[in-house]
Amino acid sequence: MPSKTRLKREEAAAISQPDEGPAREPERQFEFVLHLVSRSILRFYNSHFRSLGLTSNEAGILLQLEWAGLFNQMEIARSLGIGKAATGALIADLEARGLLQRRRSSTDARQIDVTLSESGREMIKKINARIKSVTPILLSGVTDAQVQEVLAVLLRVHQNSSELDDPSRNDAPDAPCAP
Repeated sequence: MPSKTRLKREEAAAISQPDEGPAREPERQFEFVLHLVSRSILRFYNSHFRSLGLTSNEAGILLQLEWAGLFNQMEIARSLGIGKAATGALIADLEARGLLQRRRSSTDARQIDVTLSESGREMIKKINARIKSVTPILLSGVTDAQVQEVLAVLLRVHQNSSELDDPSRNDAPDAPCAP
C-alpha cells in the first residue's frame, strides 16, 4: 500500500496537472509564479544592496547573524538554502572585509562559529534601513492578512519540499525502487 505522503503527492499532482483540457498558462502555475517572484525579488534586493557593496546572499548572512547572534557555517548554509562551499566563500569574503569574525567553537573543535564584527553591526543598520524603505514598495496593494496567508502557504511548501528533498526517504521522487 502506498504511503500517505505518496498519496498526498499523487493527489496534488492530479489537481495541479489535469489530464484533460488545454495546456495551462505559465502565470497560473504555482511553481512558475513562485520562481518568477523569487527571481524578481532577488534582482530587486541585489540592486538595492549593490550600493552597500553587498549581494543579497551576503546581506542574508549578515542578517542571519544578527537574528541568531552566533551561527556556524552549516547552519548559515541551511538557513539560506545555499551550499556549504558557497557559504564558506561568502563568509571568507565578508571576514576579509571586516564585517564578521570566525573562530573555532568552544564546544566542538570541528565547528567554526561566525559572529558579526562591529563593522558588521554597522552594516546591519544600513541593510535594515534599506529593507525598511523598499518593503512598502514590494508589498504595495497587499494587506497584512494577505502577507500572513502567503507566508503560511510558503512555509508549508518549504517544509514539504524539504521533506521530499531528504535522500533517506523511501518515497522521495527519483528514489531507487527496492527490488
